[in-house]
Amino acid sequence: MFCFSIKGGLVLEVVVAKYWANLGEVTLDYSVEFHGVKPERPVITMHGAEGILSLELRSGLRREKISPAITLKNAVQVLRWVARIRYCFLAGC
Repeated sequence: MFCFSIKGGLVLEVVVAKYWANLGEVTLDYSVEFHGVKPERPVITMHGAEGILSLELRSGLRREKISPAITLKNAVQVLRWVARIRYCFLAGC
């Protein structure tokens, strides 16, 4: 079995040929299968302030079993502006 990834929306040409120096007949049994899933959104970004991220995957050909895994590459800290109020407890401030 030989597996490789392909890009959607392009043409894939699969060629099966016999070696030129082989003079006899050859019986060949082969199959080509396409499978995989694709996220609904092209870019997946999770912000901690938004809570849980829901992710939808689509499979155009058949049902697929998936094993979700996540790798965090960047961390962004969200800073919120806080209004500063000056309290004056002395007379004449």
